[in-house]
Amino acid sequence: IKEKMSCSNSFEKEYHNIWFKHDAPIATNEFENRKLYTYELIGLGREDIEVKTEYVNKTKEMFIVVTGKKEFPDLAFDNDINIRLEVDTNVYERFNWEIFNGMLVIDLYEKINETPEFYDCSNNSCED
Repeated sequence: IKEKMSCSNSFEKEYHNIWFKHDAPIATNEFENRKLYTYELIGLGREDIEVKTEYVNKTKEMFIVVTGKKEFPDLAFDNDINIRLEVDTNVYERFNWEIFNGMLVIDLYEKINETPEFYDCSNNSCED
């Protein structure tokens, strides 16, 4: 289809975003210094997906990219995954991913910052 199209670049981008969209998480949870993204992954295993990171130097953006596909012709069923998760590297320093019961869980770990010095001077207990 793309070869037959003689359209402007912006139209091709819009067409791609409509028909080849990225998967959205089915759940997002935060606790302590972690953020979990959960995606549906029915029928796909660790060997069926590729997980990598991409850094866009011009815009200083980091992405976790997950792709994969598996077909079951006997069942007339196929499933694919196409994730492009933007990561704020000012907040998160590393990630881990696991597959549990047909779900892909991406676990982002926040940077641990030192507690800054912050004083209560309401009782004139601080020096100027």
